[in-house]
Amino acid sequence: MFTNELRIGNIIEFCNFIQPKRFVTVDARFFCSMAAGRSIKPDEEINNYYSPVFLTPEILNKCGFEFITDWTVKGNDGVSYRKDLGWLKLEVGMMSTYIVTLVDKNGFSTGVNIEYLHQLQNIYFTLTQTELQINL
Repeated sequence: MFTNELRIGNIIEFCNFIQPKRFVTVDARFFCSMAAGRSIKPDEEINNYYSPVFLTPEILNKCGFEFITDWTVKGNDGVSYRKDLGWLKLEVGMMSTYIVTLVDKNGFSTGVNIEYLHQLQNIYFTLTQTELQINL
């Protein structure tokens, strides 16, 4: 995970290998403490204490996505979830990775492969200019 993938408000996992793992929200202090008085390079890798949160059905439920269906394609089991924004539907389907499909009111759709919660948060914010509400 690189610094240029994160924005303030993203949720990531923290583990210092002493305390139990926990979710943390990226804030300005996160970037300041990571920099430790130096400038951060955009493609700088985050240290080993922080890791991305993998998308799971449980995480999608906590983000307000509703379960749509189970399916099997070519021997691969998958699930679909949807969040209806009125003018746009976010559909998340899982096979090997999650694919976010954006469907506008005219039926035009495009898909984006994602693996992590912070990527979903960033897509959601880009489209709506509001934070994705997550009940962790």
